[in-house]
Amino acid sequence: CMGEHPPDIRARQNFDHPASLDHELFIEQVTTLQQGQPIQAPVYDFTTHTRLEKTSFIDAGDLLLLDGILLLHFVELRKRCNLTVFVDAPDSLRLQRRILRDVQERGRTEESVLSQWTATVQPMYEQFVVPSMQHADIILQGHSDLCEQVETLRSTVNTMMPPIR
Repeated sequence: CMGEHPPDIRARQNFDHPASLDHELFIEQVTTLQQGQPIQAPVYDFTTHTRLEKTSFIDAGDLLLLDGILLLHFVELRKRCNLTVFVDAPDSLRLQRRILRDVQERGRTEESVLSQWTATVQPMYEQFVVPSMQHADIILQGHSDLCEQVETLRSTVNTMMPPIR
């Protein structure tokens, strides 16, 4: 458990490698939601790199959306998806977005984000994320018009979903 390690060790952990994820729990919880049952999802604190004691209640619904850069890496997750989407964006845009998010939302410095990007984020992206793109049903361009991208997804999902009565 990473929470048992000192903060400086947790900060150096490679969180962009698939082995860093509790994907077995995630698959179990996705299956539970697909069976119409609610879950108590773990809550993660990105500033301390720890899973908190509290959980988040998530109720099952008619549509389950999963989000994550490593989702398509795991065969068992792909098997549970009716539609998979990969959002492709140039490295420079991904870095710009990451710096903005991590500085504003996670209290990081731009220097620490750049260091992590070079050490783990970009290498893991090339090794694990890019190859997973081949498993996507739809590839959206992350730098294209957002309205067009949303319309593409809306249209595709509408053709797949039964009419709501």
